[in-house]
Amino acid sequence: LAAVAFAAAAGFLAVPHAPAPATMLLTASAALMTSTSMVRSVCRDSVALGAVVTAAAGVVAVSGVCTVTSPRIAVAGSLLAVTAVVALSVAPKLAITVAGIGPSHGLVDEKRSADAHRLLTSVVTGSAGAAALGVALVALDAARSPEATLPVRLAAVLLAVDIGLLLSLRQRVHSDGGRRVALGFAAMTALATALAGAAVTAPAQTYWIAGATGAAGLAVIAVRREFEIANPVLRQSVNILDYLSAAAVVPLATWAGGLYDLSRNLGLP
Repeated sequence: LAAVAFAAAAGFLAVPHAPAPATMLLTASAALMTSTSMVRSVCRDSVALGAVVTAAAGVVAVSGVCTVTSPRIAVAGSLLAVTAVVALSVAPKLAITVAGIGPSHGLVDEKRSADAHRLLTSVVTGSAGAAALGVALVALDAARSPEATLPVRLAAVLLAVDIGLLLSLRQRVHSDGGRRVALGFAAMTALATALAGAAVTAPAQTYWIAGATGAAGLAVIAVRREFEIANPVLRQSVNILDYLSAAAVVPLATWAGGLYDLSRNLGLP
């Protein structure tokens, strides 16, 4: 990981005063190249490096698109959040396909099963980290940009809340402790970003925001206790909430990235 960090720092400092998407592209490309080389050579069983490969690949793809289309950090963060959610959703199928397990492959030995679990953990961890990074970039752009309106800042807060809720709900479908910890940490990061963004957007309402956050935390604790009792109604409600939060990612990311404002300013009939 130290070698990957040094490579990313070299990419970040390679071109001073470059636009933000280009700097992200150089930084992520250096990290992706180094981590991929190490995974393919001496660190084949490293879950951490696999997570870095997943996150860096998402950042490279998004920053490459933004370098050509839009220099705004909010656009890059929105696209990264959406890409990470998609990768998180297809992670099990990807792990099964790459590891070569499933009904069509006959008997599965212990090695291939361990490889599938390790790959799944890497993809889930990297995708969760990329999602948290995406909402942080959106919130940062909304807080520092003088052109950001109140609806745009509100969209950044709602996107962070939605991503944090989605990541926390996805914990229940994983039995591995490492994946649950990664999802929980990323969810806490996204929710903390939402809390900070809400405080910056409405500083006069900080007390109400803190009270609402505490009430939401108590509600989550109560729901988790009831969920452990195997209440079928509650389980189905949580599944529906998971689907709704996943469906809300794209509209909120589009809103926070400013695409709706761009369409309105074009003056289309």
